[in-house]
Amino acid sequence: MNFRIVELKQDISTTELQKRRIPFTKSVVVSADNLQEIEEQAKTYRVNRKNLQKMNEREQAIVDKTMALEIRENKIYEQENNIEQQYRELNEISVEIRQEQAIQKDLNGYLAKLEVKIELLEEELQNSEYHNERLKEKYDLLVSTINQERIAHNKAINECQVHIADKDKSIEELKLTIQSLQQANKETYESLTNIVKAVGMLKYDKGKYKVAGLSEEQSRLIDAIANYGAYWAEQDGFSDFAKTMQENMNF
Repeated sequence: MNFRIVELKQDISTTELQKRRIPFTKSVVVSADNLQEIEEQAKTYRVNRKNLQKMNEREQAIVDKTMALEIRENKIYEQENNIEQQYRELNEISVEIRQEQAIQKDLNGYLAKLEVKIELLEEELQNSEYHNERLKEKYDLLVSTINQERIAHNKAINECQVHIADKDKSIEELKLTIQSLQQANKETYESLTNIVKAVGMLKYDKGKYKVAGLSEEQSRLIDAIANYGAYWAEQDGFSDFAKTMQENMNF
């Protein structure tokens, strides 16, 4: 029930009636002053009934918009959680890439050491015919080992490159997703700013949109909506929208 309707009914119910019961009937007699006061209150209620109904409709519209804002805020909260999860996944991917790069670096170092050993063995083969056969066996063994290591190394490098390419693709996709979510957040706060402006016109507009006779509770509700929207816009990095909401409400 509208606040002003309750106020009128309370005025009527609290009027002190000077009444006298008529014997043998259920009727009572009231004074002329009491009757005139009741008639004036009833007339006031009939005159303002349409305005009160419009105010009820506007209050309901504000409630509906507030609920819509809460739904948007819940979606934004879910999107922020998704972004945080994606950032954590990016960090994990970066750690894996660094580990794989370290493994690749170790393999390169090991291969370089093996190549040095081969060069030393080749020198020994040239300087000693007596140990030629024995050295040849060592040489063949080392060459075989190096070839196996080289094959394994090349395979590991290829796998790392494929894995890095996949991670790079995932990172780009995540970046696009983050950009899309950030744009969605901006559009949401832009819509929120427009709603705050529209609601604020009920109180602060100097023209036909201003509602006269707002109750204290209605006035505080309008200001609270603007404060709420400006606070969260500032928290999420949309200072321009927050400033627009506050300036629109004449704070």
